[in-house]
Amino acid sequence: MTKGLVLEEAGVVVPPRYQTAWVAGQGDRNADGIAAYSRIVANRIESLIDEAFVVVLGGDCSVLVGAALALKRRGRYGLAFLDGHSDFRHPGNDPPIVAAAGEDLAIVTGRGDPRLVDLEDLGPSLREADVAVVGIRSDDPYAAEIQELGIAVWPVDRIKAEGLRAVTTAVLERVAREDLDGFWVHLDVDILDEDVMPAVDSPSPGGLDPDQLTLLLSDLVRHRAAVGIDICIFDPDLDPDGRHAETLADVVHQTLRSATTAE
Repeated sequence: MTKGLVLEEAGVVVPPRYQTAWVAGQGDRNADGIAAYSRIVANRIESLIDEAFVVVLGGDCSVLVGAALALKRRGRYGLAFLDGHSDFRHPGNDPPIVAAAGEDLAIVTGRGDPRLVDLEDLGPSLREADVAVVGIRSDDPYAAEIQELGIAVWPVDRIKAEGLRAVTTAVLERVAREDLDGFWVHLDVDILDEDVMPAVDSPSPGGLDPDQLTLLLSDLVRHRAAVGIDICIFDPDLDPDGRHAETLADVVHQTLRSATTAE
């Protein structure tokens, strides 16, 4: 797995105990815990980001909140949001909000539970104009809204029509602009088609295959402005023989090799 790479273990950020009690209409489940955890994740990322390309192996997509907070503390950054779903549920389009893992893009752009959208009184962590969403399915319920807000969107159908190289070029033009301090990559493994990656919480058809994802990721992380990536949602309990983990590990390995030869 690590042949040709120089990796350094940066430790584990242990999340708070999961609280099962939740009342509809009172914001996100475990929002207080997520807020506290996100600050710790942000601290860890900040301690590393000037020295290395940062890789965060997350559980669910709410880990993006901590990564985005670390970026906000430092300046203005772009986000390449690679996900099978837009994760843009918020009180304005689908009340009541329920779980940050299905709302992370909305949260980091300033929409959602007040305990999460304005951490440290810094306001939204990211601007819509600095975000590119890649890999959502054509029937995503929030696709039209995010495009109206100025977020660039490449559903899978558009990726296949335009070609991966053209898409990555366009994404980089969006998130790696000279007026930005760099960009982060968010990867939800369910961007892959359910036939090749069923070990996720919301598998769906019509996704990318591993070779397509590897090419897309590699073109992004090798760019000199790329500062890190979070990788989320893979569920080992749904992969008893480990073959889906091997698929994902191959994608990550090839991608990180690209990061060592940044442009």
